Amino acid sequence: MSLFGLGYSLATAPLSERTALLPRVIPNDVFRRAQDVARAGERIFIRRTDPNVAQPLEDRDPLFDLSLDLLGNIERADNLPFAPDLKEWDELRRSEVSGRTASAAMARQLERVGLSAGKNPTDFANDFAAATAHRSPYLLAIVHGAAVNGATRPYAMTLTGATSQLKLAVPAGSGCPVEDRTIEAVAPIQ
Repeated sequence: MSLFGLGYSLATAPLSERTALLPRVIPNDVFRRAQDVARAGERIFIRRTDPNVAQPLEDRDPLFDLSLDLLGNIERADNLPFAPDLKEWDELRRSEVSGRTASAAMARQLERVGLSAGKNPTDFANDFAAATAHRSPYLLAIVHGAAVNGATRPYAMTLTGATSQLKLAVPAGSGCPVEDRTIEAVAPIQ
């Protein structure tokens, strides 16, 4: 909620020396992301046999969809050419503590629903793909390296497009202190 409040405040604030330094989100950007969260809540409510009890298997598919919604993936591929990319919202989300906190919370929810009942990362990837195969193209990378003494995040990650040769790089240690287990990056698939 604090990210939505910050985003709406920024979207409606007059231009000043301070706001000029921040991403130029517009109210519609904030409303779109709030609608994504509300839609996930509706899906969870509809799927639950007992609305007061959170069951990982019942919450799984709506949270998988929400994770892609929040990263700008379009659920209906036929809407892809018309959907806004919300780059400014993503820039705000990545640059503000409340955005990184929300990202870490989403990662914990994905762990809760995707790795429950003895499931492993391969099961998680297969379940995620099965639940979201109808959406526009995306890349899911699950990466784990050996522990390195004295370094919480010792690895850098680079993805290179096979045809475009565009690089998506995340330097080691570039994550925020809130989140030390997930590297998140989004790029259009070429």
